[in-house]
Amino acid sequence: MKLRTKIVLTYIALAVIGIGVASVISSWQLKNFLNHRTASQLTGQVESVADLITTRHVVVDSSGSDDSFLGDYSRKLGLRLTLIRRDGVVIYDSDVPRDSLQLLENHGYRPEVVRARMEGIGTDRRLSVSVKQEYLYVARRVNSASAGSLDSGYVRGALNITEIVTLDNQVQTIIWMIGVATIAVIVLASVKLSSRITSPILQIAGTAKAIKDGDVRQRIDITSRDEIGELGRAINDMAEKLGNDINQLRKLERVRSEFLANVSHELRTPIFSIQGFLETLLDGAVDDPSVNREFLEKAHKHATRLNALLNDLIDISRIESGEMKMSFRYFPVQEFLQQIVDEMRPTAERKDSRSVLFPPWRLTPEHTGIVTVCGKWS
Repeated sequence: MKLRTKIVLTYIALAVIGIGVASVISSWQLKNFLNHRTASQLTGQVESVADLITTRHVVVDSSGSDDSFLGDYSRKLGLRLTLIRRDGVVIYDSDVPRDSLQLLENHGYRPEVVRARMEGIGTDRRLSVSVKQEYLYVARRVNSASAGSLDSGYVRGALNITEIVTLDNQVQTIIWMIGVATIAVIVLASVKLSSRITSPILQIAGTAKAIKDGDVRQRIDITSRDEIGELGRAINDMAEKLGNDINQLRKLERVRSEFLANVSHELRTPIFSIQGFLETLLDGAVDDPSVNREFLEKAHKHATRLNALLNDLIDISRIESGEMKMSFRYFPVQEFLQQIVDEMRPTAERKDSRSVLFPPWRLTPEHTGIVTVCGKWS
């Protein structure tokens, strides 16, 4: 999956989660507010009905003399009014005809009635078995002998909360409509933002690939000072250093090639000379005292030159392999010079170069402890 797609999907997922959380929280708060407000309003209405029944001496019996009054009152209040005897028998319900009251279940064990019996007032929210709609119920205990057949019974008010559910659904619809529009804006913004993020990354990747393929002259255009810009500058610095290293290696390779060409030429001359002298001696000059010694000395001279060239090649090989390194350390000068003198003595004696062996200055025993810093190949 491309980085741009990941960024866009991440923003969309965050937006959906945010809108979902906002929807749940808003729905919960709205329902709590409406339920609390509706319950408070319904409680006040039930209180007023209970007081009205008590003060007006409303009598609820089989004659139904006050049914019309109670029906008008419940319609004005916009609630379903139910009167329940102490034993749980319903003696009036504004939504149920009187001749059907005997079909209703005993309401003595309804949750709101049970709470009203214990606390004086009780509430509950559920689906009504009688009318198949969701209601909010508030029951109030009435203790008045003047209330006729409602003696020590309950006044219950019920409010259809379909409107609350409808309002909640409408709010949720609005939230999700706003959410969809927000998601669309987020998608457009995230596509543009991801393009700004991925474009320099793609350029960096392309430049890095070109450098990997050998084009070290490629550079990244730095347009920002953020982490991506730092990465681009680091790659540019790396390419610059790599280019310098490659140029240095090319120079070294050119010097090496020239050196090998020169060495090959230098090696060829003493080899051919030695070969020529030896062939001449083999052809009979070895028995000629006037030339045999001269040819041998010349062959020896070229062999010495060849040995020096080979030693130089060995030293260069050791330097390139890292085996030979420059070592700086303290060492006794007298021992070092005496060693050189001893090594060169036979050659000097053969060439009668005694001045090399006996310079004007001499090293005395007291110089044995003198040390100095000198460069020496080791």
